Amino acid sequence: MVKTTINSNRLFYEGLALITVLIGFGTINLYSALTTVSGVSFLFYKHLIWLFIAIIISIILQILNLRILEELSFGLYIFSIFLLILVLFVGKKVYGAQRWLSLGFISFQPSELIKIAFILYFARYFKEMPIVEGGYKLSQLIIPLVIVLIPFILILNQPDLGTAVILFLIAFFMVLILG
Repeated sequence: MVKTTINSNRLFYEGLALITVLIGFGTINLYSALTTVSGVSFLFYKHLIWLFIAIIISIILQILNLRILEELSFGLYIFSIFLLILVLFVGKKVYGAQRWLSLGFISFQPSELIKIAFILYFARYFKEMPIVEGGYKLSQLIIPLVIVLIPFILILNQPDLGTAVILFLIAFFMVLILG
Protein backbone atom coordinates (compact mmCIF):
# COMPACT_ATOMS: atom_id res chain seq x y z
CA MET A 1 0.00 0.00 0.00
CA VAL A 2 1.40 3.36 -1.03
CA LYS A 3 1.02 6.17 1.46
CA THR A 4 0.39 9.54 -0.11
CA THR A 5 0.64 12.86 1.62
CA ILE A 6 -0.74 16.15 0.50
CA ASN A 7 1.73 18.99 0.46
CA SER A 8 -0.39 21.84 1.83
CA ASN A 9 2.15 24.38 0.64
CA ARG A 10 1.84 23.12 -2.94
CA LEU A 11 -1.96 23.11 -2.67
CA PHE A 12 -1.88 26.71 -1.44
CA TYR A 13 0.23 27.89 -4.37
CA GLU A 14 -1.83 25.94 -6.90
CA GLY A 15 -5.00 27.50 -5.50
CA LEU A 16 -3.39 30.92 -5.52
CA ALA A 17 -2.34 30.46 -9.15
CA LEU A 18 -5.86 29.37 -10.12
CA ILE A 19 -7.42 32.36 -8.36
CA THR A 20 -4.91 34.72 -9.99
CA VAL A 21 -5.70 33.33 -13.46
CA LEU A 22 -9.47 33.67 -12.86
CA ILE A 23 -9.08 37.23 -11.60
CA GLY A 24 -6.85 38.05 -14.58
CA PHE A 25 -9.33 36.68 -17.12
CA GLY A 26 -12.21 38.46 -15.38
CA THR A 27 -10.35 41.77 -15.32
CA ILE A 28 -9.36 41.48 -18.99
CA ASN A 29 -12.96 40.62 -19.87
CA LEU A 30 -14.26 43.59 -17.88
CA TYR A 31 -11.70 45.88 -19.50
CA SER A 32 -12.76 44.85 -22.98
CA ALA A 33 -16.45 45.22 -22.10
CA LEU A 34 -16.02 48.69 -20.55
CA THR A 35 -13.67 50.23 -23.11
CA THR A 36 -15.23 52.55 -25.66
CA VAL A 37 -13.89 55.02 -28.22
CA SER A 38 -13.85 57.71 -25.55
CA GLY A 39 -11.75 55.60 -23.18
CA VAL A 40 -12.13 53.23 -20.28
CA SER A 41 -15.24 53.51 -18.10
CA PHE A 42 -14.90 54.54 -14.46
CA LEU A 43 -16.50 51.18 -13.59
CA PHE A 44 -13.28 49.42 -14.60
CA TYR A 45 -11.24 51.61 -12.25
CA LYS A 46 -13.81 51.01 -9.53
CA HIS A 47 -13.31 47.26 -10.12
CA LEU A 48 -9.55 47.69 -9.73
CA ILE A 49 -10.00 49.53 -6.43
CA TRP A 50 -12.25 46.76 -5.06
CA LEU A 51 -9.82 44.15 -6.34
CA PHE A 52 -6.99 45.88 -4.49
CA ILE A 53 -9.09 46.02 -1.29
CA ALA A 54 -9.93 42.31 -1.65
CA ILE A 55 -6.25 41.42 -2.07
CA ILE A 56 -5.33 43.39 1.06
CA ILE A 57 -8.10 41.67 3.05
CA SER A 58 -7.02 38.24 1.83
CA ILE A 59 -3.41 38.93 2.83
CA ILE A 60 -4.56 40.04 6.28
CA LEU A 61 -6.66 36.88 6.63
CA GLN A 62 -3.65 34.76 5.63
CA ILE A 63 -1.54 36.38 8.34
CA LEU A 64 -4.31 36.39 10.96
CA ASN A 65 -4.56 33.52 13.41
CA LEU A 66 -7.78 31.63 12.64
CA ARG A 67 -8.50 31.31 16.37
CA ILE A 68 -9.15 35.06 16.40
CA LEU A 69 -11.83 34.60 13.71
CA GLU A 70 -13.33 31.81 15.80
CA GLU A 71 -13.45 34.06 18.85
CA LEU A 72 -14.95 36.96 16.89
CA SER A 73 -17.54 34.81 15.08
CA PHE A 74 -20.38 35.31 17.59
CA GLY A 75 -19.83 39.07 17.73
CA LEU A 76 -19.69 39.25 13.94
CA TYR A 77 -22.92 37.22 13.72
CA ILE A 78 -24.70 39.55 16.18
CA PHE A 79 -23.34 42.64 14.41
CA SER A 80 -24.60 41.27 11.08
CA ILE A 81 -28.05 40.62 12.58
CA PHE A 82 -28.05 44.19 13.89
CA LEU A 83 -27.23 45.48 10.38
CA LEU A 84 -30.04 43.37 8.89
CA ILE A 85 -32.47 44.90 11.40
CA LEU A 86 -31.08 48.35 10.63
CA VAL A 87 -31.85 47.81 6.92
CA LEU A 88 -35.54 47.49 7.83
CA PHE A 89 -35.55 51.02 9.25
CA VAL A 90 -32.94 53.05 7.35
CA GLY A 91 -32.15 50.87 4.36
CA LYS A 92 -31.96 52.33 0.89
CA LYS A 93 -34.68 51.10 -1.46
CA VAL A 94 -33.43 50.04 -4.90
CA TYR A 95 -35.82 48.55 -7.49
CA GLY A 96 -38.48 47.90 -4.87
CA ALA A 97 -36.24 46.04 -2.44
CA GLN A 98 -34.85 47.57 0.74
CA ARG A 99 -31.51 45.73 0.98
CA TRP A 100 -28.81 48.38 1.05
CA LEU A 101 -27.19 50.41 3.80
CA SER A 102 -25.64 53.64 2.62
CA LEU A 103 -22.60 55.06 4.38
CA GLY A 104 -22.40 58.09 2.12
CA PHE A 105 -19.46 57.12 -0.06
CA ILE A 106 -20.37 53.42 -0.19
CA SER A 107 -23.48 51.27 -0.11
CA PHE A 108 -23.46 47.61 0.82
CA GLN A 109 -25.81 44.72 1.52
CA PRO A 110 -25.60 43.36 5.08
CA SER A 111 -27.01 40.09 3.72
CA GLU A 112 -23.61 39.49 2.11
CA LEU A 113 -21.82 39.98 5.44
CA ILE A 114 -24.22 37.62 7.23
CA LYS A 115 -23.20 34.78 4.91
CA ILE A 116 -19.60 34.95 6.13
CA ALA A 117 -20.57 35.63 9.75
CA PHE A 118 -23.08 32.78 9.69
CA ILE A 119 -20.57 30.26 8.33
CA LEU A 120 -17.99 31.24 10.96
CA TYR A 121 -20.45 31.15 13.86
CA PHE A 122 -22.23 27.98 12.70
CA ALA A 123 -18.87 26.19 12.42
CA ARG A 124 -17.91 27.39 15.88
CA TYR A 125 -21.25 26.29 17.32
CA PHE A 126 -20.87 22.76 15.97
CA LYS A 127 -17.24 22.63 17.05
CA GLU A 128 -18.34 23.28 20.63
CA MET A 129 -21.28 20.86 20.35
CA PRO A 130 -20.46 17.29 21.44
CA ILE A 131 -19.97 14.81 18.60
CA VAL A 132 -22.75 12.24 18.39
CA GLU A 133 -21.91 8.76 17.09
CA GLY A 134 -25.10 8.05 15.14
CA GLY A 135 -25.64 11.63 13.98
CA TYR A 136 -27.57 14.48 15.54
CA LYS A 137 -31.15 14.04 16.67
CA LEU A 138 -33.77 16.50 15.55
CA SER A 139 -34.05 17.91 19.08
CA GLN A 140 -30.33 18.76 19.01
CA LEU A 141 -30.82 20.83 15.86
CA ILE A 142 -33.36 23.29 17.30
CA ILE A 143 -30.76 25.86 18.37
CA PRO A 144 -28.91 25.65 15.01
CA LEU A 145 -32.29 26.07 13.30
CA VAL A 146 -32.91 29.25 15.29
CA ILE A 147 -29.40 30.46 14.40
CA VAL A 148 -30.23 30.17 10.69
CA LEU A 149 -33.89 31.27 10.89
CA ILE A 150 -33.16 34.68 12.42
CA PRO A 151 -31.14 35.99 9.44
CA PHE A 152 -33.28 33.95 7.02
CA ILE A 153 -36.47 35.76 8.09
CA LEU A 154 -34.76 39.17 8.17
CA ILE A 155 -33.43 38.65 4.63
CA LEU A 156 -36.84 37.48 3.40
CA ASN A 157 -38.34 40.74 4.70
CA GLN A 158 -36.08 42.80 2.40
CA PRO A 159 -37.23 40.80 0.13
CA ASP A 160 -34.24 38.78 -1.10
CA LEU A 161 -35.34 35.20 -1.64
CA GLY A 162 -32.14 34.23 -3.45
CA THR A 163 -29.82 35.15 -0.58
CA ALA A 164 -32.21 33.66 1.98
CA VAL A 165 -32.26 30.33 0.13
CA ILE A 166 -28.46 30.37 -0.23
CA LEU A 167 -28.11 30.94 3.52
CA PHE A 168 -30.48 28.06 4.23
CA LEU A 169 -28.59 25.79 1.81
CA ILE A 170 -25.29 26.66 3.46
CA ALA A 171 -26.78 25.62 6.82
CA PHE A 172 -28.31 22.46 5.34
CA PHE A 173 -25.06 21.26 3.78
CA MET A 174 -23.01 22.15 6.87
CA VAL A 175 -25.34 20.02 9.00
CA LEU A 176 -25.40 17.26 6.36
CA ILE A 177 -21.59 17.08 6.28
CA LEU A 178 -21.42 17.03 10.08
CA GLY A 179 -23.81 14.08 10.27
